[in-house]
Amino acid sequence: FENAYANLLGSYESFDGNHEKKVKEALTGGNLHSVSLRSWEMMRELQRGNLWQQLYSMHTLDSSNYNLMTCSIRKPLPDMRGLVVGRPYLILKMVTVMRKFHLVQLLNPVRDSEWTGPWSNTDAMWTPQLKLQVGMDTEQLKRAKSTTFFMEFEQEFLKYFSTVEVCTFLRDTSRVPRSTIFRGELPLDPVTIKAIRLP
Repeated sequence: FENAYANLLGSYESFDGNHEKKVKEALTGGNLHSVSLRSWEMMRELQRGNLWQQLYSMHTLDSSNYNLMTCSIRKPLPDMRGLVVGRPYLILKMVTVMRKFHLVQLLNPVRDSEWTGPWSNTDAMWTPQLKLQVGMDTEQLKRAKSTTFFMEFEQEFLKYFSTVEVCTFLRDTSRVPRSTIFRGELPLDPVTIKAIRLP
């Protein structure tokens, strides 16, 4: 796919995060929707304490449906702590530990930098019990610049990341008309999200 899109665009230099939507839709056959974490709707959900559950519902659909979710940073902050502006990070997992910390596990597609903030791979917060609970690969952590890491959702993830891209597709679309697969604006209601078929 990388070679095909590079040829289509004319060069590898043209192949960057701006074409993330086309690549995801080509790989999955699904539809990509952008969610701005800075929008008033999302800020309202955050104030109500519902934003974590909203994104968690998007990330964990039923066995027939999948959401491929990535996040990106649009504007740099003074201290990026190893994060890269404009790069799509894959959201691998969303978990709650110690009954109060909401953690997001991200994958950095390029092993050139590593998150160094709270809940980083070398943070003292990680006990053997917590590592086991979230399924952390301790062998991977021994490698230089691990590609996966965790961030605390409310204090760190929302501070840096401003956009979440949600690509929804079905396990088997052979009996589903293309026009019925998750079109239009992304609703906030998790029941509607799981329904997939929109009026």
